[in-house]
Amino acid sequence: MASSIDRIVLSNDRVTVQKLRDVGRKLSKNLASSVDKLLEILDKLELVLSNLDQDPAKPIQESLVLPMKTLISDELLRHTDDDVKISVTACLTEIARITAPNAPYNDEHMKEYLKLMADAFEKLSGVSGRGYEKAITRKNFKDQNILDHAGP
Repeated sequence: MASSIDRIVLSNDRVTVQKLRDVGRKLSKNLASSVDKLLEILDKLELVLSNLDQDPAKPIQESLVLPMKTLISDELLRHTDDDVKISVTACLTEIARITAPNAPYNDEHMKEYLKLMADAFEKLSGVSGRGYEKAITRKNFKDQNILDHAGP
């Protein structure tokens, strides 16, 4: 018999699975959308991914398949907008964190991801724009998260 904690965890997993499926579908169906629409969807995906632990439960892993495939599509990896590329990089970085120590993609796709990440860092040399703000926000979030979990 499942405890109340187990039921809460299962309920949270179901919610997470549904969120991943919804945002994965939206992303896959809106690859040709406006930059603003793509950024909105990518931001939602990044938020959901950032709340996942490494090696999540099997249903969550299964619901990651569509977003993972869509993120490495030519439409996103070779998008002309720098902010979209930076958002894709942020999502791919979360995917890499979640699947670590295993690589989430084959060697060719990992090379594409690493090139995209290097290009994104190059674009961050200026201290303005959405990409820079996103990087600083993510860094501050990660720093605070580390501090919150650090011992005395």
